[in-house]
Amino acid sequence: MRFVYARYRVAEPMSANLARTLPVMLAELQANQQEAGKYSWTIGDIGERTIEGEKLLFGRLGKTARATGATSGGGSIHSSGRKSTPGKKAACSNFFIDPQNSIMALEDKPLLPAEKFLKKFKQFWETTQTAEIDFDFLQNEPEIFAAINQWDRITAARFELSSAHACPREELKQLNDLLRHSKASRAVFKFEGGASGLARDNSIIQEGVSLSAAGYGKFGLKGVADGAKTALDSDSFLLTNDLVEVDDLPSLAPVILAAIRKIPG
Repeated sequence: MRFVYARYRVAEPMSANLARTLPVMLAELQANQQEAGKYSWTIGDIGERTIEGEKLLFGRLGKTARATGATSGGGSIHSSGRKSTPGKKAACSNFFIDPQNSIMALEDKPLLPAEKFLKKFKQFWETTQTAEIDFDFLQNEPEIFAAINQWDRITAARFELSSAHACPREELKQLNDLLRHSKASRAVFKFEGGASGLARDNSIIQEGVSLSAAGYGKFGLKGVADGAKTALDSDSFLLTNDLVEVDDLPSLAPVILAAIRKIPG
């Protein structure tokens, strides 16, 4: 199993009590079934486990060909267990939510890539909630800066950023405050460098990359390395975790929580 991690955000006033109300909200999603072409999509197996005083929520999102009987279980509550999704194009991915840190760990699979997973999850969310939910993947910050430090210069930068309710680090406070006070749900910044390139250390470029890596946006950079043009973007540096474990949600919960606790900020 390959997991990636995303930070989620919900607008006020719902965000104030989201950690407390999220278990009920997730349970409500199980009552919905979405049809898309030949397939039925469901969310099921919702549950929670408390580990060392910290609660971790979990569930599964999956699709099946409608003719196969996409779900199991009684009433309107669905189960998307592995055995209930036969067929070459069926897909089922586990997910875990840490309400304390607003982080979702989701299984990234060839038949259900992480981007598509989040798109479908948002569609389910919108069937029961008026406040939108948004996600940004967490990125491997040390790897990003290791790559950038090999460049001769950064010639252009583009950021799509959202503010953090609690700023992850003091050195990001100035940029985070700018975003927060604007009351924008999303802000786009574009920078073009001159002959010497854009500033790196202790600059808005550095802050933008770090805020993006912490799960509050995405970036794209262009530059010059060894005399040749080069580029990179945030999607190339997603935090990942490959696990060889029993595919049982309560059993996986401590492993996933331990991985989340290692995420900085």
